[in-house]
Amino acid sequence: MSTATTSRVDVSSTHVSSTDTSATDMSRGTSRSPRTPGAGRRVEAAAEGRAALDRRSLAVVLAIVLLVTGAILVLGGGDAGAQLADPVAGHVVVSPGETLWDVAVVTAPEGVDAREQVRAIQELNGLDGAQVPAWSVLLLPAR
Repeated sequence: MSTATTSRVDVSSTHVSSTDTSATDMSRGTSRSPRTPGAGRRVEAAAEGRAALDRRSLAVVLAIVLLVTGAILVLGGGDAGAQLADPVAGHVVVSPGETLWDVAVVTAPEGVDAREQVRAIQELNGLDGAQVPAWSVLLLPAR
């Protein structure tokens, strides 16, 4: 088996010197491209401009997020505090044959009338009447 080696010579550059900036820097193992005067400063200025734009963009986005959050808290958050003020004491699963009255009697805190407990359970769970299907989960109001 014979192998042939082909070499190609680029004749477009007729002059190569040891100070040519396009030559490979052997000490670093990197290749440098030719530079025009001031090109480095233009690249650095462009990078600084992009960094400044990124900082400004970040500041604008942060300001918008803070404004939206503030608006939600001021305009729409009034009801959220009221919901948090009415904590739930627990829950109960309605057994077959069990009525809302039965649940109220068993779960009413000491000194609370069962009728008040029925109304509180109905209000907390959005119930209209006393009929509760079996296996329903009812939230119990905290007192």
